[in-house]
Amino acid sequence: MRGINDGHLKSLNDGTATYKDAHAYAVEVGEILSKVLNVHITAETLPDGKMYFNIADRVLNETLKNNYSLVSDYTEGVQTRLNQQVGLKLRAQRPDFDQDRVKGFVNKLSSADDFADVQWVLGDPMVNFTQSVVDEAIKKNAKFHSDAGMKSVIKRQVKGKACKWCRGLEGTYDYPKGTPNEVFHRHENCRCVTEYYPEKKKARQDVWSKVWRKDKNEQNNGIIEPYKGKLTIDERAAILRYISSESYILNDLMRKNIELPTELQELHDNLSKALDKLPKYSGEINRSLYFDDDKDAEDFVKLHNIGKTVGYKHFLSFSTEIYNEEDSVRIKILNSKNSTDLRKFNSAEKETLYKPGQKFIVQDKYFDGERPIIVLKELE
Repeated sequence: MRGINDGHLKSLNDGTATYKDAHAYAVEVGEILSKVLNVHITAETLPDGKMYFNIADRVLNETLKNNYSLVSDYTEGVQTRLNQQVGLKLRAQRPDFDQDRVKGFVNKLSSADDFADVQWVLGDPMVNFTQSVVDEAIKKNAKFHSDAGMKSVIKRQVKGKACKWCRGLEGTYDYPKGTPNEVFHRHENCRCVTEYYPEKKKARQDVWSKVWRKDKNEQNNGIIEPYKGKLTIDERAAILRYISSESYILNDLMRKNIELPTELQELHDNLSKALDKLPKYSGEINRSLYFDDDKDAEDFVKLHNIGKTVGYKHFLSFSTEIYNEEDSVRIKILNSKNSTDLRKFNSAEKETLYKPGQKFIVQDKYFDGERPIIVLKELE
């Protein structure tokens, strides 16, 4: 059985790989998997000549996750280089693993009494699945950059004897408005190539309506009045990164007084600058805390005696509503004035955010049922 072409890995290692290379790599990885599966999984090797659910589930989840990992690593390398080429200090985004599609393969293979009737699933669908990892990586990075205020261009190119449907999709598209979702789709035996070209060129966005406009005047830095602040691309990106899972890593390191690596220090600095420019929220806000150990919750509450001044070393997220009714401890601020309003960036959680170092005085402490409630008041 042939191995992977060393040329694809060489181009990745020397920094010349493109999304075209990623597609070629994905096809090769998918074809290798398909051939291996068809050699080792036959009606003769299966019990009763049938692909049972537990066999299909174990084999496909393991092998397709491996393909996903290989191709995701490749696309991450390609996107990192593209970001660096245009001077973007943004982390390359990895695509999500399509568990639903794998589940569909498993159900199809285990639904037939005769494996020969469904063996085709181990053919091109394995290649197609692996190719789609590249398509999803492109889509995710384009969306991430577009949300951060940058121009994103998607290109789809036919390959081989393309069908009418594929020929109709060939072209260059502005993302997201000018890009139909079909650009990221592919049918069986499709080898069309999608590519992505990020540009460090700003679009204009109304922060409140989240509507992007073509950039006619770079002096406004991508933001339209009545918003008075002027966010840079890096500052907008910092907000988007913070409201993702990176906030947990950043705050945990700050809480433990661990020196931040360069990338997280840049996130910290750009986020701090952004919070200085965005409007503040006025009104009641709540913070939900969770503790696995009751003693940890008790110790935290003991640190907040009425009349005591408290502060936190990390960014402090609140919500304008009750974030979770099942929280272990809840902090309330009845009249926030210094918390930055991030609801237009994170409407689902209705988030507001304090910079590190904000001081509070403990106004009250009581129980709501079995849940401790701590009431804080901002200190100027």
